[in-house]
Amino acid sequence: MLTFNPKQFETIDTKRSLQQWAKRLAVSKSFCIDSETTGLDVFMDELVGVALAVEEKGRVDAGYIPVAHHSGRNLPVADVLSALAPSCSNPRIGKVLHNALYDMAIFKQKRQRLDLFNVHDPMFMAYALHGHTLPSLGMDYLAKEFLDWETIKFKDVVLNRPGRTDFRDVPTNEATDYAAEDTAVTFVLAKVFQQQLRDEGLWGVYIEDRKLIPVLHHIQMAGAKIDVAHLNALAAEWAGVQKDIQARADRIAGRPVSLSSSKQCMEYLEERGVAIPINFKTRQPSLDKDCRPLLPSSPWVDCLNEFADLKTLLSTFAVGLPKKVHPITDAVHTYFNFTQTKTGRGSSSGPNLQNIPTRTKEGKQIREAFIADRGETLIGADYSQIELRVLAHIAEIPQLRQAFHDGVDIHAATASEMFGVPVEGMPSDTRARAKAINFGIVYGISEFGLARQLKIDVDEAAEYIDTYYGRFPGILDYMEESKEFARKNGYVETLFGRRVYTEGIRSSDGKRRGRAERLAANARIQGTAADLMRMAMVNVHAKIEANPVWGAKMFLTVHDELLTRAKKKYAPQVQAMKEHEMIHAADHLVDWRVPIIVEGKLGSTWRETK
Repeated sequence: MLTFNPKQFETIDTKRSLQQWAKRLAVSKSFCIDSETTGLDVFMDELVGVALAVEEKGRVDAGYIPVAHHSGRNLPVADVLSALAPSCSNPRIGKVLHNALYDMAIFKQKRQRLDLFNVHDPMFMAYALHGHTLPSLGMDYLAKEFLDWETIKFKDVVLNRPGRTDFRDVPTNEATDYAAEDTAVTFVLAKVFQQQLRDEGLWGVYIEDRKLIPVLHHIQMAGAKIDVAHLNALAAEWAGVQKDIQARADRIAGRPVSLSSSKQCMEYLEERGVAIPINFKTRQPSLDKDCRPLLPSSPWVDCLNEFADLKTLLSTFAVGLPKKVHPITDAVHTYFNFTQTKTGRGSSSGPNLQNIPTRTKEGKQIREAFIADRGETLIGADYSQIELRVLAHIAEIPQLRQAFHDGVDIHAATASEMFGVPVEGMPSDTRARAKAINFGIVYGISEFGLARQLKIDVDEAAEYIDTYYGRFPGILDYMEESKEFARKNGYVETLFGRRVYTEGIRSSDGKRRGRAERLAANARIQGTAADLMRMAMVNVHAKIEANPVWGAKMFLTVHDELLTRAKKKYAPQVQAMKEHEMIHAADHLVDWRVPIIVEGKLGSTWRETK
């Protein structure tokens, strides 16, 4: 393993030493680069220094270039960026960055204008190796876990030091110890993970994943434009609806019980003999979103659910989103996490735009707030029932395959197969039951979960699931095969080789083992769908980059949906391109046994593209 010596870290604060380092980078195969800044706002905070690390003769040398410290010697930032630019933009040379999206955004700002190509990120490497099983992908944790190295913490140089408000207050010699160590550790981690990926046969998975890094960078920088006035009106409207729900609940209860107070609500339910559900994680009684569905149905509980759901939407979106509009870009910039979920799906945070309900009136009203910029059109594209199509492909289910090839309503076809009723004239509630079961099977639902969803008793739900498996025996065979593979290996694989680890699959705890078995059954389906979207995003981005005249930008992805904006003139062309690239994203790797369908629309708001 590569080694480094902290005593040899160099403070690069002369033009001569800067030029020497620039020459070393220019002839290297790869190097690590990291930014130190005044904060975490990539659009507003200032660059304080740049740390570097490079391999030479079996060791890692690291240094730090101060550019804006309050004490010590600084180099002019323009000179530093000019010296580093040729190597940073050279696609032949690999650049290693931990949490690359942050540094890429910092370096890309107008005041820096430093482009980074051929980027590697140990976070993506660790995710390809270990999936969701690591408690953290932070550098401090990874260094301790895989290098047995205790890093200097940011709190030790800034947060816990009186009189220091940001990194500019750190003396340059101390800043070198901290920042150069970051790059040295990151570089060594990348080398260790690289070897492990090759040894485990997962290098190809990582290579596909890292193609996402520049794509996510562009999406996050683009941001989403929103209609603040529309959201303000929604906030006022929903506040009134909340008052109406509270009044209705008070009439039902016969006395005031604040729906905003968990304590009051629990006391009221206990008075009526209702047991409060226990939160699985905290082991405490709770009325959170995971526990409320376990409450017995009643008019008052209906009010509680309506109020709580609306409260979340009100605070997160109607009130919360306008506060997230950045003063520089006039857009909302969410952070996309593609290294956190169990199955490889993307998630978002700050704000989480993937929690917007898909089919409710309120969800549609929120989507109206996402708008096209002047002279642009929004272009939506959504995989149609992709998990069910993947299931039909993997599990070799003739009825589902035929239904997809015939282009029939898959949920109606399932209901007809299960309940023996014709598709023509089928009652809507019959189709709805089949739809719930279809997606429930994909997501590994239990009879208890299905009973709650359909508001039926557990025995009836179990009978539905048994009937489903009886009509589609290939699904049960697929699930048992997946569980057996997981019991043997501790993971299952997507069609494209990503591992989804099934911790607890051999546990003596029945509940834990059951959760792991359900994950084993559905992870191959969800994970394959997630991998397909990842590949599609890469391909769409490549087409956009090759056609700048379109003025197109991807700005949001939500599960199976990809949103783009483009000049009105070119929007139909971009729409056709997106649909083609999404449909054929993995054709080079898999011969689909069912058609892959993408549905998309043009519109001036997100809602219109659905």
